[in-house]
Amino acid sequence: MKIAFDAGHPFHWADGGIRVLCERVFHSLEKRGVDVQPVRWWDKEQKYDVLQAFYYPNNVTRYSLAKGVKTVAYTCLDGLTSRSPLMSRIGGLEIALYRNFRPSVADRLGYRMSEIASGFVVPAQGEVAYLEKLFGVSPRRVHTILHGVDDIYRHDRWVGNADYLVSVGAICARKNSLLLAKVANALKIPVIFIGRLHDTDSAYLSLFQKEINNKYVTHLSNVDDAEKIRYLTQARALVTLSKGESGGISNLEAIAMGVPVILPNYDWATLTYSNYASYVQMGSFKTVLNSFTAALQQVKAPDGFHVPTWDEVADKYFSVYETVLESK
Repeated sequence: MKIAFDAGHPFHWADGGIRVLCERVFHSLEKRGVDVQPVRWWDKEQKYDVLQAFYYPNNVTRYSLAKGVKTVAYTCLDGLTSRSPLMSRIGGLEIALYRNFRPSVADRLGYRMSEIASGFVVPAQGEVAYLEKLFGVSPRRVHTILHGVDDIYRHDRWVGNADYLVSVGAICARKNSLLLAKVANALKIPVIFIGRLHDTDSAYLSLFQKEINNKYVTHLSNVDDAEKIRYLTQARALVTLSKGESGGISNLEAIAMGVPVILPNYDWATLTYSNYASYVQMGSFKTVLNSFTAALQQVKAPDGFHVPTWDEVADKYFSVYETVLESK
């Protein structure tokens, strides 16, 4: 079996979860003896049995389809699962309009994925229903595969002897970094933010930086794995208020170490982590403050939550490829 990987959007090769997912699954499949290679869209001689696309199917996917090659699409819908019911309905209407009246635009946006890909992988079970509701994808074609973590995050265990919280991830609006910083200062709870400044909105980053006082809000941009593990083992908990994080490798790294996690009560979190996390009720700033305090009092070690290895994850991806190739 020959597999080609395609992460079409350049952002997917920047530091972050998608890049880690691509690289770890790629190399684990290689260890398994699978012939796996990056797709070379310009190479007419490249042969492969399955195209593994990351995010929405794109023009490379259509090109492969024309050659008779089946596609498996990793699709992360965490941003959609964080919307209110009203906004979800509006989003569904927008997708339907593009699919019916502007098919070429719908292709570029990935809105016709159900007609292009043979199989789908999502990192959270809760996203299966969204694929069906918004894109018309049958649940029979969808496979839920949670991300893995590197072995280094399985060696040290949580101690929790410090008074601070840790938040890992890029500093940007999608991660709700500014909101968390404001909460930290308002409640006088130390939060150490670990992650690069990553937002095209310089005004947003400026507002975040104004919250930094190195007492309740501390920002560290360049931290290696060993240092991050040291902060996590001592922290009271890992915290994120991110609008979308269903595959969230940083959450899984903390859970693998036994670190408690505090998450927003969005579907991406509650449908993945269930009672293994404490939850903040998202809403007005006052609502967030009140529920944040309650969530902090309820933190507990996430004992019993299985965080897979990357080899386990790759095995599941391989099973999907076998299923897709066997299907008509």
